[in-house]
Amino acid sequence: MKDQANKAVQDLDQTLKDAKKIDSLSSDAQNKLVSGMKEFASVAGDVVKHMAEKQPESDKGDGYRSLMETSNKATALFFNELQNSLANKIPQETVQELSGQLQGLQDGLNKAI
Repeated sequence: MKDQANKAVQDLDQTLKDAKKIDSLSSDAQNKLVSGMKEFASVAGDVVKHMAEKQPESDKGDGYRSLMETSNKATALFFNELQNSLANKIPQETVQELSGQLQGLQDGLNKAI
């Protein structure tokens, strides 16, 4: 799970770097970007749920907190980029769907921390 979370954060970072270089998106690029965003939200959500529900309280030390805080920062960055940079490049329906997923993820992270 930790490896998946780290991979998702790396993918997110690369996606955001790539998106800033693009003025307009082809349909294929748009689909890949949206797919990557949804995958991030899904994987990160699964990690948060697993860690929060399955991790014994005694094991929720610095590593746990660090992972949750890193995921929370990545989610906030993703949400900010979605709202400010990508909102005009992808359909509003998709923006709203992803915003809801990211808000739910961030709520879960805040509870887990």
